[in-house]
Amino acid sequence: MSSIKISQLPVSSNVNPNPVDSVFPMTDTTLGETFQLSALALGNSLYANNSLVVGSGGIQLPNTVAQFTGISGGYTQVNEQNLNANGTADFIVTADIGSDVNYYIDMGITNSNYSNVSPFNSLGTSIEPLSGYLYVQGNATYANSGNLVIGTVNPGTETRLLAGGVGMENVIVKIKSGEVKVRANVVLNVANVVLVNTVTFYDGTKQTTAGVSNAYATAAFAQANSAGANTVYQTGVNTTQNTWIQSAWNEANTSLQNTASIIIPGNVTINGSTTLNSNTYYNGNTIQYGSVTTYGNLITIGTMTTTGNVVTTGNLTATGPVTFNGQFVNNGTTYNNGTTYLNGNTTTTGTFIMTNSTFAANSYAIGIIGSSSGQTQPPVADGTMLQITGKDGVNSKLIVDAAGTGVYALFNGRSMRGLANTPSALLSGDTIVRYGGNGYGATGFGSGVGVGGAKIDYVAAENFTDTQKGTNIIIATTPVGSNALVTAVTISGNNVVVANTLTSNTYVYGSATANSGVTQITSRTTGVTANGITGTIIGYSASAFQHGTGYVFTVNNSSVLHTTDIVFVSVQNSNCPVPQVSVANTRVGSFDICVFNGSGAGNDAAYTMNVNFGIIRVGS
Repeated sequence: MSSIKISQLPVSSNVNPNPVDSVFPMTDTTLGETFQLSALALGNSLYANNSLVVGSGGIQLPNTVAQFTGISGGYTQVNEQNLNANGTADFIVTADIGSDVNYYIDMGITNSNYSNVSPFNSLGTSIEPLSGYLYVQGNATYANSGNLVIGTVNPGTETRLLAGGVGMENVIVKIKSGEVKVRANVVLNVANVVLVNTVTFYDGTKQTTAGVSNAYATAAFAQANSAGANTVYQTGVNTTQNTWIQSAWNEANTSLQNTASIIIPGNVTINGSTTLNSNTYYNGNTIQYGSVTTYGNLITIGTMTTTGNVVTTGNLTATGPVTFNGQFVNNGTTYNNGTTYLNGNTTTTGTFIMTNSTFAANSYAIGIIGSSSGQTQPPVADGTMLQITGKDGVNSKLIVDAAGTGVYALFNGRSMRGLANTPSALLSGDTIVRYGGNGYGATGFGSGVGVGGAKIDYVAAENFTDTQKGTNIIIATTPVGSNALVTAVTISGNNVVVANTLTSNTYVYGSATANSGVTQITSRTTGVTANGITGTIIGYSASAFQHGTGYVFTVNNSSVLHTTDIVFVSVQNSNCPVPQVSVANTRVGSFDICVFNGSGAGNDAAYTMNVNFGIIRVGS
C-alpha cells in the first residue's frame, strides 16, 4: 500500500476524458466505510438524486429539475447551438403521451444550409434557413389537442404585435380582454362588409332596420299621387324661374296628373325655401339657397347645389353631381349615380345606394375627408371602394359599436370567384381577406399593400365547398432595410409557425414512446432491453440482496442516440430499507444501472428492486 499522503499527490485541473478512469477516495459517514468512486459515478449519483444547480442562487421554484443562476449588470443567457449547417437547433417539451410525431411544442431555429425542399422534421416548406419558429403538434385522436395559447394573464395587460422594429412606434396591434387596437395610420383593406347589428352614425343616430324608411317612402308615394297633391313655392325667384314653377304647378294640378309629378327641364336658381309634395324632376342645373323639403321622389339629372337644408321623405335619385352644403336628412332611399358631395351633416333613415363601376383606377368610390385642406392622397390600386382621411394632427379612427347580450362588432371580408351576380367557389391559395398597413416613403406609399409595411392574409387552404373551408392565416412583415414582405407567422389548423424566433438553452427531449415495463429474469445482473424515453424495469428478486453490496446490469435502449444523452433512474418500488440506484457507462443504444443495498447488518433478504428510467436527448 502506498504511503503517499493526499497532500503530496500532484495537482491536476483536468478529469480523464473517460471519467471512469478518474477515481476519488470517498467516505460514507453513515456506514463508516471508505471506498473509491469514479468521476462518472459521482456525477451520475449527484444528478440522479439531486436537481442540477448552476450558480449560487439556489433553487427558486418547486419541482425544479435544473436551476441556472447568474449575476450580470447586462443579461444572463444559456445557449444551445447545433454546428451542423444542415440541421436545426430545437427546444422540445413533450406531453406525458408525446412522441416524435404527436403532442409536443417545438421552439427552434434553422441553420444556414437548412433545406425546406425536403425537410426532415414537422416544419414542412414554411420555413427558410436561419429562421425561427414556434409551433404545437397535436393529433386528431384528441379533439382539443394541438392548440397554442399566447397572451397575458393579469387584468388590464395586453398582447402586442411588432412589425419593422422593436420600439413602441412599431407596435401595430394591441390585444386586451374585449378590445383589439390597431395602430393609427394603419390601412385595413376590408371588402364586402356586412353589418348585422345596429348602425351608429357619426352624429350618434342609429338605424337597425329599413322598415321605418320604407313606411315613409310608401306614405310619400301615396301623398304624391293623391288628388290633392300640390306644390307650394316661396317668394324670391325671378320672372323666368316663376314661369317654370307656375308651369310645373299647373301640370301637377291638371286632370292628367296621374303621377303628380313636377318636371323642370331648364336651369333653376331658387333663393327661397321649397316644399315639394309630389315627384319632382330637375332636368337642368339647380342651385338652391333656401331649404328643400320633399314628400315625393326627387330626381336630379343635371348638377344640383344646395346651401340650405334638404329633407327628403321620398326617394332621391341623383344622376348628375350633387353638392349638399347644408344639412341633408334622407328618410327615403338615395340612389347616387353621379358624384355626391356632403359638406354638412347627413342623416339617413333609409338606404343610401351608390352604383359606379367605372370610377378611375387611382380614385375611390366613396371618400370621407376630414383634413383641413379638404384633400387626400390618392389610392394606389384599382378597386378602392372607400377611402377615409382623418383630421390633420388627430388619430384617424374607425369605431364599430355593438350593444346587447351576446352581440359583437364584426369586420368580415368575403371573397368569391366569378362575378358579383354569378359567384363561384374559392380555390386553394386564394386570398379571402387581407388586413394591411403601409407608410409614406420619400415620394409616396408605393404600389399598395404587398410592398413594404405589414399584412395579415386569410388564405384558402383547400378548394372550398359548402362543408369544407379550411383556411390559413399568414402574417407578413418587412425586414429593416427592405421593401419586400416576408412571412413572419403562419397559422394552419392547430399549428402555428413563427419565423425568426431566437432561442437559447435548447435541448431536445427524446420522443420515442414510453416503455410500460420490462421484467429482468435469471439474475440481478442479467441485461434487459427496454426501449423508449421512459420506462420501468421490474428487477429480479428471487435471490438474496446482501447489505453493503451492489450489482450492475445493462439496459439496451434504442432511444439513446449520443454518449452525451442524460439518463435518469429512480427507485419505483422496493422493500429494501436503503436502496440506491445510479447510471453508469452511457453508450449509443445502451446504458448501465448500478444498484446498491445501503442498509445495515441483517438486511439481506430477497428484496424487490423496480427501477424507473428517463432519457434527455442532447442533440437531435
